[in-house]
Amino acid sequence: QFATVDMSFQKGRLQLYRRHMNPAVEGLVEVAKTRMKETRLKIYTAQVMLDGLGPVTMLVDTGAASSILNWRGLGQMGLGRTSPEISPTPNEIGAIGADNVALRLTHRYVLRRGFNLVDDENGGLPGVRLGDDSTVNIDIGDIPVLESLANDNVGGILGADLLMHSDVVRLNFRGPLEGQLKLFGSPSKVIMTETELKEEAETPTPPSAEANCVSATYEELSSSRGK
Repeated sequence: QFATVDMSFQKGRLQLYRRHMNPAVEGLVEVAKTRMKETRLKIYTAQVMLDGLGPVTMLVDTGAASSILNWRGLGQMGLGRTSPEISPTPNEIGAIGADNVALRLTHRYVLRRGFNLVDDENGGLPGVRLGDDSTVNIDIGDIPVLESLANDNVGGILGADLLMHSDVVRLNFRGPLEGQLKLFGSPSKVIMTETELKEEAETPTPPSAEANCVSATYEELSSSRGK
């Protein structure tokens, strides 16, 4: 129904554009973008670099609170369960996914520097950097829904815990930009220069211990859902 969806974590707003494919985002710059691909189940995936490692083929799931990896995704990073960057989770995690199938997450990778989206069409953008004191725990294990997408080489789920480190997430669903995922951020906070990325990727990681726009706040959306 909509050509463009903008999720602004900075302002707490969701904006839906019926025809506008590239609306301006005031005060922010593009920091990452990619052309997503559909799996055989019609779910979008993106190629993601984690701390300069990868790319990992990840499902794009803005409704998932946490980003997770399976063992295939860990291999796409060039790591294994015995790599020094990987540690067992303090308490093995069992959870039920949206498909009501149990997940068993036994290990963890701690993202310390940032992530980027692979953009083969335009040569790429600098990427998203975590704050100086920020890390993101990415749990790893057996994830049945991803195993059902083994032929698509899916190795993880890109969730809100990573996406929220940008200020605006844009998804294009129509026209020449269909399938594009773009992240915007403040230059002073989230841009990683290519030199920084290269230097940090080479640093060993220690072991872990408009009129056509419909706009609403998340609170307004939640309230209307309950009516």
